[in-house]
Amino acid sequence: MRCVPVIDLLGGTVVHAVRGLRDHYQPLQTPFATRPIAREVLAGLLGFHPFRSCYIADLSAIRRLGDHDHEIAALVTQHPDLEFWVDAGFGTRTVIPFYAGAANVRLIIGSESLADLSAWHGTRARCTGRLPPLLSLDHHQGEVLGPDLLAEAPPLWPAAIIAMNLDHVGSGLGPDLQLIDCLATQAPSARIIAAGGVRDKSDLDALGERGVAAVLLATALHRRALTSGDLARVEKGGA
Repeated sequence: MRCVPVIDLLGGTVVHAVRGLRDHYQPLQTPFATRPIAREVLAGLLGFHPFRSCYIADLSAIRRLGDHDHEIAALVTQHPDLEFWVDAGFGTRTVIPFYAGAANVRLIIGSESLADLSAWHGTRARCTGRLPPLLSLDHHQGEVLGPDLLAEAPPLWPAAIIAMNLDHVGSGLGPDLQLIDCLATQAPSARIIAAGGVRDKSDLDALGERGVAAVLLATALHRRALTSGDLARVEKGGA
């Protein structure tokens, strides 16, 4: 199971995401950096553990309040051996950012940015980077964010999907195992990526037992609830 740290960007700052309540996100406080600046936080995370991937959520772009395209492009250039998974509201953008063509970038299409099923097809056609895109099936306050027709149509999903429950992000609730099990039942051959709620190594074990391919991590890392050894143990064998 691949462990993937998350960097949430909003208004030029790395923020601490909690329960999807974006109006209340605060600058990240972390032992890995003295300032909530993306390049410094990433450097600290890589010093803590040799991650192979990093997830970046451009919350400004997702909320249609500008973007961090140049900052993301700089990180992509500075770390050519690191695979960047980027969610930047692509469903609402007519032009895909220039960094998308880099060999180490994989675009994330978040369902919350899709108005309808035609938007999914159009966005997927535009996301033509070197690595195939992922679909994040976003949930918040008990509802699917985005078109119901997409959430109910596994044949339209790519080979890997993210089980994203914003209610669990930064919450201490643990991962949404029910959502993960549901998606695995709907699409038995899909690689499931767990997002939101991991607290400690017992949660990693629960995800590993379910055959989850990868897990997105943030709060548990910055609270030092996980050691590099914990991550190395679950990463054994790759994903």
